[in-house]
Amino acid sequence: MNKLLVFEIEGVFAHFRKGYTTTSPLTYDFPPRTVLIGMLGAMLGFDEDTYVENFPLEKCRVGIRILNDTRTRSGYKIRLKENWREGPGGKIEMKNVSQVGLEVLRYPSYRIYLHHDDKNTYERIKALLSKGESFFNPYLGLKEFMCKIKYRGKFPSESRVENNFVKIESIIPEDPKSPYSPEDIDDSKMEDYSLRRDIVPNEVYKGREFKRITVLYEVNGKPLWIRPKKEAIFVSALDERIMFLE
Repeated sequence: MNKLLVFEIEGVFAHFRKGYTTTSPLTYDFPPRTVLIGMLGAMLGFDEDTYVENFPLEKCRVGIRILNDTRTRSGYKIRLKENWREGPGGKIEMKNVSQVGLEVLRYPSYRIYLHHDDKNTYERIKALLSKGESFFNPYLGLKEFMCKIKYRGKFPSESRVENNFVKIESIIPEDPKSPYSPEDIDDSKMEDYSLRRDIVPNEVYKGREFKRITVLYEVNGKPLWIRPKKEAIFVSALDERIMFLE
């Protein structure tokens, strides 16, 4: 049985750039695992070139839950106008300026479930979370979008093989060879839900190489009643079932 560190992140705006191109204005609906380990690295004060090796997938397990229905708060996604230009910056280098509607999330909020096999790293993260401290300021995708972190606590968890329909609160990873079908979802227990399937970066290697996974989720953060195709993680103190992004 592992003990998970559970904390929440929120802000006024967020932008988690979809990496189809180097200048994509689109955002994911939640922070991919790669964003979260970057945030943890900043919290611990790791250099940008070294934090990756401290959070490999085989040691650091992460689950993400979309907390609030942001459509009830001034709109789900909005567009902010930004001036983009070619060149390294500065007035002399400024050329080919264009205005782009940057897609941003309004009042985003997420619950993060974290376990790290390295005891020292685990305890350092726990200490910083419990004190509300961070070496570098955390932000939601862009440095302009500051982030608030709320520590919920350390909770025991256990892996369970579920053969029946159960409620999963988190983003659900999918096996591309065996995706979830309508028969795997009990929609009689869900109202006005909107499923989305996306491909997100999940692990980053040196040289900015990425491993991507397919995920399934309800865009407004509603739990899904599914028959899991992998072990679910039960957090009894919160009465929640989640899945790690792996």
